[in-house]
Amino acid sequence: MKLVTFENAARRRRVGAATPNGSVVDLNLAYAMYLREEGESAYVRMAGARVPPEMRQLFEGGDRSLDAAKQALQFATAAGAELAGPAGETITYERSAVKLRAPIFSAAIAARMLV
Repeated sequence: MKLVTFENAARRRRVGAATPNGSVVDLNLAYAMYLREEGESAYVRMAGARVPPEMRQLFEGGDRSLDAAKQALQFATAAGAELAGPAGETITYERSAVKLRAPIFSAAIAARMLV
C-alpha cells in the first residue's frame, strides 16, 4: 500500500492510498463506510480513531491503524468508485483531481514558509 497525503477540491489535507490504476482513496472515509457496513453505530468517530485523516496520527496508531487502513483500501477497491462518504463525500479520486502534498505536514514548517 502506497500511503499519500493529498489535498482534495475543498483544499483539505487527507490521508490516502495511491492505487495501481492511478486513483487515490481517502482512507478515513473508506474506513468509516466499512464500519457502517459492519454495523458499527459510531462509525465516523471510530474511523477517526483508527484511521485518522492526518498521516502523523495514522503512524502514531501503529499496526492497528495501518491494518485498518489496509482494510479500508480493500473495502473501497471492492466497492468501486461510486462509494461515497457518510455525507456524500468523494472517497475515490482520479489522481488528476487531487494535489499530492508532503506526507507529514507541520504547521510550524508551514508558518516558516510564509515568512
